[in-house]
Amino acid sequence: LRRRQRRAGAAPFLSPSNVAGAMAAYVPGAVDGRMRLASRVFCGKFSQNGRVFVASETNGYMRIYDSSAGVLQPRNVIAAREVGWAIVDTAYSPDDQFLVYSSWTPHIHRVTLDGVTHEALEYSHHTDAWLCAFSGVF
Repeated sequence: LRRRQRRAGAAPFLSPSNVAGAMAAYVPGAVDGRMRLASRVFCGKFSQNGRVFVASETNGYMRIYDSSAGVLQPRNVIAAREVGWAIVDTAYSPDDQFLVYSSWTPHIHRVTLDGVTHEALEYSHHTDAWLCAFSGVF
């Protein structure tokens, strides 16, 4: 503790054994495979219970995965609306039935995870295309 207090203003320091311990505890040791996607993923988020993962691609698609078995299994693909460059953020509803997402637009969109219901929620009366909600919470 005293050593850390003396270094309070210095750059963070981890001993080699601390680094090895953190790597073993938090970094996967092997990768089973890689997903092949049509576009780059800009935003990804797990639901609160960890059973659903959404990956938002720069081409305007959101891929929904079932992650309840510990492996990402494709569940649905949703075409986002009014995407200006990329989907910036996503958020799940508390019951994990809906997803809201934002982009460079005066709307936040709400969609069911099956993609059946999709609606724009206006948060600004400005029609400026350079307007964006960078973060959202359901």
